[in-house]
Amino acid sequence: MQDFLLLHDVKLREYSFFFAWSLVLLWESALPAKVLFDSLALRWSRNILLSVFGILLNRLLFPLSAIHLAIKAAQNDWGVLNLVALPAWLHLLIALLALDAVAYLLHALLHRVPILWRIHAVHHCDKDFDCTTGLRFHPIESVIAMSARLAIIVTLGIPVIAVVIYELWAIAAAFYTHANAQIFPLAERKIRALLVTPEMHRIHHSALAGESMTNYGVVFSIWDRLFRTYRDRSAMNTEEMPIGLPWFNNYPSMGIMRLFILPLLSAPFREQAEEQTAQVDKQPIFPPS
Repeated sequence: MQDFLLLHDVKLREYSFFFAWSLVLLWESALPAKVLFDSLALRWSRNILLSVFGILLNRLLFPLSAIHLAIKAAQNDWGVLNLVALPAWLHLLIALLALDAVAYLLHALLHRVPILWRIHAVHHCDKDFDCTTGLRFHPIESVIAMSARLAIIVTLGIPVIAVVIYELWAIAAAFYTHANAQIFPLAERKIRALLVTPEMHRIHHSALAGESMTNYGVVFSIWDRLFRTYRDRSAMNTEEMPIGLPWFNNYPSMGIMRLFILPLLSAPFREQAEEQTAQVDKQPIFPPS
């Protein structure tokens, strides 16, 4: 099995990527949730290019993929889980929850640590919310996310099968949770009890005051409920709710070069510093019980 995974590591991710994207595109076409501002050509070219640069930078900086590192950790008994005798199902469950908990915590930090927020703002200054928003991350953020994932794999000794499941699941979730698509309300409520839904994550991309400081979940919705960062609904309905950042929405959508250098620009972040600080003060990462 390990030889198969090593041999087909890249192919598995590519198949998951295109399969999930195709399904979500069909869903968005059939049941769009909202009219979008920017043209498809502009959104796709900008967001896909950011994703490509992130992938290339990760491959340049990390000689071992997450799957390769998990295999190496298992072979050398690295990590806490490799030192504890547990049933295989429990081992897998703990590993999946740990990977997603780290993703949740990193996402919260990206919003609350000023230097990280400068990088993550590239994702949030999109005035639209569709499946390609799930690709719109600054390459430096892609490196930070990969570093966090590799660190938890070594520290906990995440089993290979858990890494494979979570990586493929996270790829699909990036498209699914950013889908500009409708779900029947009853089904959405039931799904949201365990998993992040597009409606739940759309609130996180809201330009309304305070709403982007909620619903940080990546795959599972349980972390937002546990750490009290969950928001059930926006102050406005889906069609009317503005997407993006209020301090950018009055300007034309940024081109790819402007997005690359956005973290280095000071003026936009000075403009929103007071508002961001107020939101953080109101909603600490771990609110008192």
